[in-house]
Amino acid sequence: MNESGKLLLLFAMVKCIPAVVRLHCEKRVCTVYNLRSSEDSFVYRYFPNDTITVVHIHLQVEYADRVFLEDIRPSIESVVITASAPLARISLSGRSNASSLTIADTGLSRLDVVEENHQLQQLLIMNSQLTRVPDMIGQLRGLVTLRIKNSPIVELDLTQFCQLPRLYYLDVRSNQISHVFRTAPTNVRCPVPIVYVYLAENNLSVLNMTTFDGFTRLKYLDLHNNMLHSLTDSFVGPVLQDLRLFNNNLTTLSFCQWYVPELRRLALSMNRLTGVPKCMINAPNISYLNLCSNNISSVTLATFAGMDNLRYLDVCRNRLTSAVLNSTSYPKSLATVGLGRNRLTQLDLSWVPLRKVHLGIEHNFISQFDISKVSANVTTLTMTGNPIDCSWSAQPVPGLLHVDRASAQCVRDGD
Repeated sequence: MNESGKLLLLFAMVKCIPAVVRLHCEKRVCTVYNLRSSEDSFVYRYFPNDTITVVHIHLQVEYADRVFLEDIRPSIESVVITASAPLARISLSGRSNASSLTIADTGLSRLDVVEENHQLQQLLIMNSQLTRVPDMIGQLRGLVTLRIKNSPIVELDLTQFCQLPRLYYLDVRSNQISHVFRTAPTNVRCPVPIVYVYLAENNLSVLNMTTFDGFTRLKYLDLHNNMLHSLTDSFVGPVLQDLRLFNNNLTTLSFCQWYVPELRRLALSMNRLTGVPKCMINAPNISYLNLCSNNISSVTLATFAGMDNLRYLDVCRNRLTSAVLNSTSYPKSLATVGLGRNRLTQLDLSWVPLRKVHLGIEHNFISQFDISKVSANVTTLTMTGNPIDCSWSAQPVPGLLHVDRASAQCVRDGD
């Protein structure tokens, strides 16, 4: 045999040698490398007494049965399995004492919950091959946090979570979910105390909002970075405070059938809205409203009348050719209005009912402006990027030369 043949034979022999199980423990964390079967579980006997976390790296088993987790000593609080491509299936029983289980970067395609488990509080699954939320997830009665990310899940049945009396945080972002539904009727009470729901970065195009009606404690709903072009039907969110819908394909939005009395923040930037959402008065407590990067052509303060907690309104990067700020009906607390990077050629600021308002109209097409005709209620004005710039501010503004109103002068582009 020539030398190259010997090298190939040696390489093949080395590849056939099974990896040796190794253990490294430091700062109450023990890392196990290359565990191949239950016979290797003897390494658990060498854990220091104060160990609370075990990390499995390069786990060499395809199916981790219920004994796999049961064998880990009762004092272990957290189990992490990562960088373990062979792992395709794992079973959880009621005898596992871990309160946290993380499975990341594996070939996991099936997770079985074979009996009720009241100990597990946190289940995190990232970069797996799961195509759906485990069927018996309701058996994890103590679950508080459920996160499944970067997996090929295409459907989400919210009824599955109705049997989880402690579930607080649901994160299923960055999957391939195109359909969210309830198999149980929406009028059937779903007593889940979920507060946070992350559905961002999926493939949703249409979402029936009645699906969330039973989630009476929901405060945060994140739907950004989907392909949503329609939110249908009514929505009852009695304590919802933060709704994130930015970077979707919405052309219209109506709050006329919504009940969201506690909504504080609404992010709608980077959609295709042609107008301000209808019936905004049904969200009277919004304090932050971002409508940037849409296709809105006109805006008036009267649209937001009655929303007396609104303090921040940004309509930047739209197609505004008209903005009316001298309405007799207006949101009483509005303090910041952003109209930058639009198509405004003029703006009447002779009477602005808002008190001490910061107004941004930078990067428009305004060429004529008279400071003396601006309402005293405009305490800060940014006009950079217009043919004429008459900016001033009552207080220093980051990135701008501080000029108070009395000293402000108009500078034409090119001067």
